[in-house]
Amino acid sequence: MSFFRRGVFLAAVVFTFAGMARGAIIYDAVSDLATYTTSTSVPHTYMGQAFSVSNAGGSTPIVTSMKLGEFIVGAQTYAGVRLRIQFWGTFDPTATGATSVFSNPIGSPIVFDLGPQTTTGNSVSLWTLTGLNVTLPQTTNLGIGINWQSSTDGVNYVDQTNIATAMRAPVNTAPIPVGSNVTVAGQYYRNASSETNFNFLASSSRSIGGTNPNDGLAFQLSTVPEPTTAALAGFATLALSVRRRRA
Repeated sequence: MSFFRRGVFLAAVVFTFAGMARGAIIYDAVSDLATYTTSTSVPHTYMGQAFSVSNAGGSTPIVTSMKLGEFIVGAQTYAGVRLRIQFWGTFDPTATGATSVFSNPIGSPIVFDLGPQTTTGNSVSLWTLTGLNVTLPQTTNLGIGINWQSSTDGVNYVDQTNIATAMRAPVNTAPIPVGSNVTVAGQYYRNASSETNFNFLASSSRSIGGTNPNDGLAFQLSTVPEPTTAALAGFATLALSVRRRRA
């Protein structure tokens, strides 16, 4: 498999070894959820959040896998769905108005082709994304931007307003199990000012059901396995892969 500069990969099999230790979870906003929600306000083709992680992965943790909720609104049929994720090394909690909240992008957007999807109504899928290699420069005031695209022919993709990032529900209830949502003046960002660069103006901060910091986007981040088992993974971590669980 060739390694494209922008990081687009088809789903690939990732080999694992029995007994290999799992990496530590450093941010977890999904494991306690039985239901999900999302924003139906538009545009929401780009959504994001500021967050801090635990110190379980050290002071500069390496994200090697993540889980992310996809919310499809209504009955839809897509020949292909594409997920794009941009991590940011710095979130500015003092940003206001037309100032961008994120800076210091960590690499280029990571792209996953999720294949064709069909729904008969509102549907949530929890995707497991592996093979990442994202070094966070710190554990506090980080950022993530997420974009969903669809295709009618499996080749050409455009931003899709009927797909959004799933969010924690019921809102304003349970605390986030690991890490924290540090978004200011809301719980998440959407491209309310027509942003398409995975970054957001401070004025694009939004809330859903209040301003409780325990709410926000439904995602989970895990770090690299222990050093004694990392070598066993070897070539297995070279390929990005995806696995979906219906919620």
